[in-house]
Amino acid sequence: MTDIPLYGGPLKRDLIKGAYGVCGQSDTDFELTTEEYDSACRVMNQLLARWQTQYGIVLGYNFPATGNGSADEESGIPDDAAEAVTQALARRIAPGIGKAFGAEANTNLAEAMAALRSHYATVPLMGLGRNTPRGAGNRRFIGSRNPYFVADISPDEVVQ
Repeated sequence: MTDIPLYGGPLKRDLIKGAYGVCGQSDTDFELTTEEYDSACRVMNQLLARWQTQYGIVLGYNFPATGNGSADEESGIPDDAAEAVTQALARRIAPGIGKAFGAEANTNLAEAMAALRSHYATVPLMGLGRNTPRGAGNRRFIGSRNPYFVADISPDEVVQ
């Protein structure tokens, strides 16, 4: 039987090390404790869940089934999204370790998030509803008896 990797991407440990590096902390394995890794995993889970539900940014993150997960797991995010995740995670863990960011760090985070949103945010598709006015700028239908967009009624819709 062959095991097939499901997630891929950088390890969660590497993203956490990068976030501590952005904060100016040492990012070696010997300096970070297991509690710091566990806390950073919890924060990263919350951060990426919020991105997914609130902003529609779906990165394929490997959410743990229970608990905070392990820092040795693969993250599942694409390599080009790692910088934005690292910058945002650093922003979240910085107050806990007594660090503050300057204007340059704000700019770095803004640029990384703009690149991430432009590439991964889902654009909702929505058609115009029934009886939506066509608008005053549509010369073709000025004076027409039907100034509305007319859509077919779905057979699943309850007749009113």
